[in-house]
Amino acid sequence: MLRVSKQFLLWVPFVIAYSVTFHQVFLWIPFALLCARLLMNATHKITADHLLELILYSIIIPNNYVIIAVVVLAMLFAVFNPVKRHVFPAPLVVVTVVYLIGNMLVCKTPWMNSLFVCIYLCAIPAVCCLLSHLEFTPTLQIHIKQTVKDIILLQLVWLIFYTASHLSAIKSSPDMDWVAGTFGVKQGNIFFLFCAFSSFIFLQSFLKTFCKKDMAYYIICVGLIMCTGSIGLCAIYLFTILVFVLMQPTVRLKYKAVGLVTIGIAVVIVMQVNPTWVVNDILKMNNINSASHRVAKTVIYQRVFCTLPSEDPTFAVFGTGIGQGCSRASITCTGWYIDSYSKNFPIYISSFIQNNIFSDLKVFLAGQGGMAQAPFSSILSVQSELGWIGTVLLAVHFGYLLKSSSKFSKIVILFFAFTLFWDNYLEYAKVIASFAIVLFWCNSSTYNTPKNVLQKNTDNQGEE
Repeated sequence: MLRVSKQFLLWVPFVIAYSVTFHQVFLWIPFALLCARLLMNATHKITADHLLELILYSIIIPNNYVIIAVVVLAMLFAVFNPVKRHVFPAPLVVVTVVYLIGNMLVCKTPWMNSLFVCIYLCAIPAVCCLLSHLEFTPTLQIHIKQTVKDIILLQLVWLIFYTASHLSAIKSSPDMDWVAGTFGVKQGNIFFLFCAFSSFIFLQSFLKTFCKKDMAYYIICVGLIMCTGSIGLCAIYLFTILVFVLMQPTVRLKYKAVGLVTIGIAVVIVMQVNPTWVVNDILKMNNINSASHRVAKTVIYQRVFCTLPSEDPTFAVFGTGIGQGCSRASITCTGWYIDSYSKNFPIYISSFIQNNIFSDLKVFLAGQGGMAQAPFSSILSVQSELGWIGTVLLAVHFGYLLKSSSKFSKIVILFFAFTLFWDNYLEYAKVIASFAIVLFWCNSSTYNTPKNVLQKNTDNQGEE
């Protein structure tokens, strides 16, 4: 049987009510009770278990800003503990911070753009600081894994009851955008990434212990992400798994075959859950013209990385200024991204947006195109706003993570890196928190011992 905790039993009736009614209050009730329990424990001592559990549950509620406050507060609670590890070397952090501030001042980024840059990116230093002060004991690892299990089962409960109670609406739906779990309307991409990151916990556990329950949870995660029908993210996930299966020398040949078959089945599922017109568009992409039309984002990449740098060397090296290019902060300040923004804050449309992505952005935000046509991503944001210096600094950060991580954890890092070519995920606190917790779990997961699946390899055992 699948083991569940008291938290799962507390949340499940509210998740069912939310799936049927779509009233967010049903999810705020158990979250408020979780916060109340944390405050009660504050009179004694708030443990790492409580902090990470609160962060994980704040990821799944239908709000993208509560997680920012939770992560910052969690960092403040943990910062008084001694440093257990350094996520990045101090010189690299200092150089990055100095360049970001200097770029902001020299390029005269408007104060509102600067504010949203800080809001959207603050989760990165906060999560790094939090995790650097926590000791990942076997007890904490087990607690994190159990919490992730409970959350994945809650998403499955949501999917079952939502499908049962909205069957007629689903049948008339032109696509699968409604599969977003408890994350809220139009949050299918964040739902996808949380389930994808969670799947790596169960995959690593299965490869170490060959436990059928871990494989069951892994299958549930893969099933949930495939149900979103997100072609781009599904392709990135399956490509990452393919890289892992083919390049991991310690996995036996028959398991490589199983991995390839799994990928094939997943592709079939994605093709089935998507409407006919999407499937036809994908099949037509063997033609270069059709592919460039369907994935118009590639044109923006060519413009940002090739055309504009060749015309303006200053742009090539330093960019147009942080918060003034393709970033989520820059797009927010246009007033088109958040409906209530223009009513409360000054609108600012940078010259870069006006001259390079204006029409594409208007079309996308009007709902007339998918992410393949969206003129933004984290990679585009860094290059357009910070130039080659920013892109090199980002690459160095990822290089350091890859160098300092275990062999399995590298696949988690690569998956996250690939997603940055698709959307501005560096500016989503939920994505950053999910990635960081899973990465540190995989790096610290030493309480399991390899059994049937992995061949003995002393080098790998030393790294893991």
